[in-house]
Amino acid sequence: MSGSVDQRWVLLPDTSLTNRPKMHTGGSAPMTAVERCVLRAVAVADAPCELWFLEQMVVRSGMAPGQPVDATVEELVARDVLVDTPAGLRLSSPQLRDGILGSVPLSLRRALHETAAMVLAVAGHSTQAASQMLQAMPVVSHAARVVVARLVTDPAVSPALAADLLLSDGAPHEPGARLDWLIATADNLFLAGRLTEALALLHDRWRPTGTGHASGLSCSAGWAPTTRPNAPLCPWPISTEHWYSTRTSPAEVGS
Repeated sequence: MSGSVDQRWVLLPDTSLTNRPKMHTGGSAPMTAVERCVLRAVAVADAPCELWFLEQMVVRSGMAPGQPVDATVEELVARDVLVDTPAGLRLSSPQLRDGILGSVPLSLRRALHETAAMVLAVAGHSTQAASQMLQAMPVVSHAARVVVARLVTDPAVSPALAADLLLSDGAPHEPGARLDWLIATADNLFLAGRLTEALALLHDRWRPTGTGHASGLSCSAGWAPTTRPNAPLCPWPISTEHWYSTRTSPAEVGS
């Protein structure tokens, strides 16, 4: 997971790392707590990692500050467990990654993905953060849900990924928030070219309760979050050119 290439939540308690059975790799000595944390961080990243990411993962694991991450990385590289590449650090083989992830319970693995997402979001790697958060859904902390709300409106996150995050989180219970969720999810599905899913979502979830509500949904979804209209959401025949000539864009409201 390189800091220069944007590829593509519950903090880990101390006991999750220090009280678990020792993990072995290739007949080597039992892993220390820091080594296990580093290897799990690289494994959940599933992409080359830089040292800053591993340091933050160790800090957020609940271990005391000042753990020798750099020395641990050097030792793991010397033992051919990690490979240092121009793009960053990676595990020496896919089999090793599968073994590490296979030894981690699903609930803890989700927590690792959530922690990775939080670290990446703070560092400004929105696409990577969204991908990690998707693997932690739907069980995430309140702080992580705040990050999700920001990621789904981030221009760096693709409409397809934003839609998947919204769908994984599910519709809120509060009516107003539920309508906002429906609009944002349908809009991202349309923008991602997933028209069948978008129309099915609107058909299953939208139940008009008064005159004008359906029109308000279609018009709002036409502008959120990209400020460009989605013709399929319009309840009347209208061309895109006519829409632009008659609608007021969000930037013009209140001007």
